[in-house]
Formats: sequence, C-alpha cells, structure tokens
Amino acid sequence: MPDVGIILGSDSDLPKVKKCFVLLEEFGVDFEVIISSAHRTPGKTKEWTSSAKDRGIKVIESTTNETEDFISLIKLRVKTNKGECSIAGTIFGKSDPWIVQVDQFKIEATPDKYMLLFHTQDRPGVIGNIGASLAKHGINISRMQFGREKIEGKSLLLLSTDDPVSAEVIKEMKGLPHVMSMNSIEITC
Repeated sequence: MPDVGIILGSDSDLPKVKKCFVLLEEFGVDFEVIISSAHRTPGKTKEWTSSAKDRGIKVIESTTNETEDFISLIKLRVKTNKGECSIAGTIFGKSDPWIVQVDQFKIEATPDKYMLLFHTQDRPGVIGNIGASLAKHGINISRMQFGREKIEGKSLLLLSTDDPVSAEVIKEMKGLPHVMSMNSIEITC
C-alpha cells in the first residue's frame, strides 16, 4: 500500500514532479499518482482524496498550474482530530523563503529560529500587551507580522525573538486579554 499520494492538476505538471518521484523511489517510499483537477473533475478528485486514508496514504502532495498570487507557492495543510491548519510560503528573489499565509491570514514573514504565533481578537492594546510582557522578561522582538480577517475580528500575530521564550512567559502570555491561542516555534534546520 502506498504511503504517499500525488495528485496533479494536469499532465503538464508531470515535469515539475519527476524529481520527486525519483527521490521517493530512492528512499523506498511507495506512492501513487493521479491526474485529476479539482476544477475540471471535482468528483474524481473528491473520491480519490476521500478514500486515501483507507488505502493507507498518509501524505498527499498536489500540484497545479493555477497558483494564487505567487509564481511559486507551497502550501502545507495538516488535518488532525483537533482541527485543520495550513501554512503557505514562497521564495522571494532567488533564495529567500517567505511565509505568506497562515490559515486564512495573509502575512509577509521571514522564518526565523525563534518565533511566537498568536491567534487573537483584533482589539486595541493586544499587540502592546504582548510586547510589554516580553519586554518585562528582557525578550527582544526582532520581527513582527500581523494579519486580520476584519476590524475587530480574528487576527494572527507572528513574532520573531532573539532568544527562546520560557514556558513561564508563554503561560503568562496565553492569559493576556484577547489572546485565543499561542504557540512557540523553534526552527532547528
């Protein structure tokens, strides 16, 4: 049974993913490939993705010529029993990675070693409270990106810090007004 399923929007996508096939074969990963467009053959696409888990597929890779706002875009969508989340990125220039979307929020962020991701309500003082909490503990913010659905709706704040943030500080920030959730991210590669 295959572990990986690859879905292509059209056969013109094949040259883009041939290297992927070679790597999967080199690593001994079983995979299957289907050409099916969510726009042209939605029933076929839905049936294939819906039955993927029953066929043993753990990862689905899809490609399409129809990108959103970028020439090259990679989007990771993770679905668990707790919910679904997604992150999208692109390359700026020739080699600079950028995070351009987290869930439904559009942002422009450079991945850094230490990052904090907040889901908040868009209210006055939210960013100030978070900044003050970090400052109180001597933690410097090196970058900050904010995205929101609408005025006073749900919002997302992505901060980079010079140093890791302790569990004690994270617990304190999770209790700040209008902070719905918060995660600490450490990129180690």
